[in-house]
Amino acid sequence: MTIKTKNLKILIGEVEEEREYEEPEGLTPNPDIADLREWDLKLLNRYKPEYYGFIQQCQFCALGPCDLSDNRKGACGITLERHLAREGLQLAITGASAHSAHGRHLIEALIEKFGRDVPLDVAENTEVKSPNIQLVCGYKPETIGDLERALNYIEEQITKLASCLNVGTESSDFDYNSKALHAGMLDHVGMEICDLAQIAALNFPKGEPNPKLAEFGFGSVNKEKPVILCIGHNVLAGASAIDYAEANNKDVEICGICCTALDLGRYRTGAKIVGPLSYQLPYIRAGIADVVISDEQCIRVDILENLKKLKTPLIATTDKYVSGLEDLSNENPDVIIEKLLSGEIPGCFLHTLEKLGEVAVKVAVNIKERKKNAGNEKTQNLNLNLYEGAIKRTTECINCGLCIKACPVGVDNRLIIRSINKIFNEKESEINEKDEENNEESKAQFLFCWDDISENNADFIKFLKRWNIEATNVAISKDDKVVNVTDKNTNSNLLTLKIGNNIIAEIKNEKFEFIVRGENGKLNICEEVGKLKNKIINLLKQRECGISSLAREIGCSRQYIYNVLEKISKEKPDELTKRVIGKETCYSLIKGLNEYYKITEQAKVCIECKLCNKNCPNDIQIADLIVAIKEGKEIGANEISILKNCAMCGLCQEKCPKKINIKEVVRVEKERNGMKDEIKFLTKEEILESIGKCIFCGRCESWCPKQIPIVSVFTEIYKDRLANDKAKISPGRGAIQDVEIRNVGQPIVFGEIPGILAAVGCSIWPNGGKELGEILEEFIKRNFIVVVSGCSAMAAASDYSGTHNLFEKYGGNFGPGNIVNVGSCVANSHITGAAMKVANIFAKRNLRANFEEIADYILNRVGAVGLVWGAMSAKAVSIGNGVMRLGIPVIEGPQGIKYRKGLRGDVENPYENNSEIFDYGRKNLGLLDRWKCYNAANGEIFDSEPSPLHLGYAAKTKEEVMILISKLTLRPGDNTKGRSIKLSHYIDIYRKYGGKGKYAFPDDLDKFIRADGDIPMAMSDEIKEILKANNWKPRKIADPTIVRRMANGKFI
Repeated sequence: MTIKTKNLKILIGEVEEEREYEEPEGLTPNPDIADLREWDLKLLNRYKPEYYGFIQQCQFCALGPCDLSDNRKGACGITLERHLAREGLQLAITGASAHSAHGRHLIEALIEKFGRDVPLDVAENTEVKSPNIQLVCGYKPETIGDLERALNYIEEQITKLASCLNVGTESSDFDYNSKALHAGMLDHVGMEICDLAQIAALNFPKGEPNPKLAEFGFGSVNKEKPVILCIGHNVLAGASAIDYAEANNKDVEICGICCTALDLGRYRTGAKIVGPLSYQLPYIRAGIADVVISDEQCIRVDILENLKKLKTPLIATTDKYVSGLEDLSNENPDVIIEKLLSGEIPGCFLHTLEKLGEVAVKVAVNIKERKKNAGNEKTQNLNLNLYEGAIKRTTECINCGLCIKACPVGVDNRLIIRSINKIFNEKESEINEKDEENNEESKAQFLFCWDDISENNADFIKFLKRWNIEATNVAISKDDKVVNVTDKNTNSNLLTLKIGNNIIAEIKNEKFEFIVRGENGKLNICEEVGKLKNKIINLLKQRECGISSLAREIGCSRQYIYNVLEKISKEKPDELTKRVIGKETCYSLIKGLNEYYKITEQAKVCIECKLCNKNCPNDIQIADLIVAIKEGKEIGANEISILKNCAMCGLCQEKCPKKINIKEVVRVEKERNGMKDEIKFLTKEEILESIGKCIFCGRCESWCPKQIPIVSVFTEIYKDRLANDKAKISPGRGAIQDVEIRNVGQPIVFGEIPGILAAVGCSIWPNGGKELGEILEEFIKRNFIVVVSGCSAMAAASDYSGTHNLFEKYGGNFGPGNIVNVGSCVANSHITGAAMKVANIFAKRNLRANFEEIADYILNRVGAVGLVWGAMSAKAVSIGNGVMRLGIPVIEGPQGIKYRKGLRGDVENPYENNSEIFDYGRKNLGLLDRWKCYNAANGEIFDSEPSPLHLGYAAKTKEEVMILISKLTLRPGDNTKGRSIKLSHYIDIYRKYGGKGKYAFPDDLDKFIRADGDIPMAMSDEIKEILKANNWKPRKIADPTIVRRMANGKFI
């Protein structure tokens, strides 16, 4: 047959070349969203979800919001558990889509620049270059063009998963959780695509165990050069600036924050790594950057508004973060540069990489020149930083405490601000001394040389008068170094001060207390207590008192009380009244009574609307106090509690419709009841230590009623320490080499290497990065293999050990006692890839499209634990879900509970209401009992152990994390030698951090001992006693699997 045609165009799309593959294809190539559901069921039967419903309300559709608390259902029939599972899926999809979209941008840009045929030469001595893609998609990519096939699969799956979020598309919390695990698996494929592409095309380190270290820290940047700051996760923008600067011999400083910083360091070790994502706000406000380049992910929303104040241009480079800027991608570079320099525009959207480098470098060079000439007419309006002078704003603090509530990691910002105000603004706390007239009674310090003290020493006599001591004689014995003070009225010895080896303050007649120190031949007298005059006045403010009753309450003589009161009467006759009742002379303080009458009159107009309660930042029921005064009730325990907790910020009275001065009411009542606020202050060093725990998110600033720029205050205080923040860091080595896996595969599987600890996640660390560094070094010293990435890698370089950081102290190969930085967030795929390689290279398990078998092997044999100590972004959720689907436990920090759920091995109940929809443990599904396994050798079912105990767990403290890590590395497949080693670490860490003493044993120790060979030799006798007390019996040590088809003896 002949076909005649004109103008025919034949378009041939992708031609898929069939390559030889040494492994047979497994059961699940390119699995759809339900293809691995049976494996998820096995995991979720053992590790049941525990949900954390902080917000028990659904707002997914227009029928809402629906209150789901107390077993209520929403308008669509959803329960709280299902709603929280759906939110968990939403987070996982969000994180996975971020990395897949990143991959799409990278692949297209790199193919356009370098072509499709760039070989995936990503690691030396390595055949298994793409374990995630091979495991999930079932093929082995050879070039960056081959990566598109996996990327297309991911994008299709993410679209399907996103559709399941729509109202009425899914009804089971199990299936939401299964889909979330699926999203996590996809995320690791997406991350692997990203990192393989950039390693191959941009010539990043190729699995080198000890790549050249880069400079790290706030102070590593040379501020004398033009500074270009890159923020985000996509390295292409920063790389284009580096390329242009090198090609044109421009001496500029290119630095980065967050993961793009690490990838810039992998591209050129001369690029500076400023720090994790939490450094964005203080670094920008410091005014160091001359130009800021943003790409995608983890960039603050308010970057542009902060840069506008500094007149620093922002260049947005991807369509995922455009920031409302004008698109100048098609404009001439010279025109763009002129617009940015003139201030006509605050920034631009410029996604053309060829132009980006030229624009960024030229603008940075020009602005640096203008900053150097600051002060002339052209630059007099140029703001060099946003923190200068911010400390003075702390004087406006009203002590409300809203900044504490705003802080996501629990930093006591109020205490820090109060202390800064006291130390740096030289302002004494007004809360301690409300009455200005009594300021002369405050704490003071006097220094007297022995040679200067005499009967006529005016300063010393004045000091004594402050305590109502009318001294007529100050006798001095220089040899014995004794000062005797004689009372003017009674001629009795009142006070003897002795200075010898031990400092003595002897009080003779009345109750005075002094701290007396002898220093450098001086008598240093510092009043501490003994303010009897104040006690008397406070009592008289409350009621009329006689001399006898005052003497009894205060605990001193009637004569002394009389002397004090008569002195007050002479000095201030308008403030004190007295009258004789019978034989008793009674006194009252006019001011105190007047104040009380005044607040009583104010309280009478209260309408009990309780708006003051609603406006109290500390949730104090202040209205109860006002009502009690209004009704003339005695001040009871409830009112005393209100007075103690009130910060006297005055916010409550702003909403009072009757304009009651509530702050004044509280002040007077505190004085009438003799209450004095105990105000704590930090030292300068403690202030710096506390600021080190701040994540500089700035949320507290928008909560502050006085709009104090708290982050700028902290930056100004911290500037010297930040300037010295310099260290060395491994920017990221990339993949783990096959040869390294061969070296460690057997000892990992048998348990002789105690475990692999992988620390990933964001820089939202509780108590700063110091704790994470301490956790990492604890396990490095215990011969664990420690792997880090992203912001967690930066914690290992700073915050913890200064210039002697972990990357300089320990090696970088994948072996025991080393710390391995794989790189940025997308390099996390190499961590899961290493676990897959252990199964493939050491155990000879087929990798290709064989997810269930590989995951089963890892769950039962590879003692790895993931740690997300700084949980924040949705990407951490998707990364964690991908790790957990492989059977690797993930521990999250305290913020992890905000991810909605944990997967716990100690939760017993199914979470669907009445098991109507799905029971995680139904026997008709053919599931094993929770802690039973098949013996792969013969198919027998045997009692295993609760290891790993959890799959997803949110820990509260560093100590809890330490103990959990050592426990969660235990695996049913450990041999006896390996189990003994792991238990030794578990016991030792429990004793060190468990708080129960150095001879304590974990309560669950007997559950993890299968035979006598598991018992650590050094503690054998003690442990055997524990086993006997718990009626322990030996258990079979078998070849464990939870996949029935694997229980046929094939892998003995």
